[in-house]
Amino acid sequence: MTSEIKIPSMGESITSGIISTLHVKDGDIIKKGQLIYELETDKITAEGQANVDGQIKLTVTEGDEVEIGQVIATINESEVLPSHTTSIKAEKLPSFFKHSIASKKNSYKETKPV
Repeated sequence: MTSEIKIPSMGESITSGIISTLHVKDGDIIKKGQLIYELETDKITAEGQANVDGQIKLTVTEGDEVEIGQVIATINESEVLPSHTTSIKAEKLPSFFKHSIASKKNSYKETKPV
């Protein structure tokens, strides 16, 4: 699935702005909440963040003038970093690891506080 990154509305009198800084490169794998760009207008400077994890495809470069509502990037959600929190199931481990895990589980005795 692909998500679009659009320049959000910033008030009725602001119609465009300049991409002053891009914090990612085209093709980077990014995480939800990661800073993507800084937008400068005649009144404010705003930051834009990723709304999903995935691989970013930029459609603008630093210094480009963009309109409110314009798509400046897409994020391909099917391209993500593998999670570092996934656990390996014992059945997928070689047999010598299974034996080691089982012997450690059985070697610890539960103690109760006095």
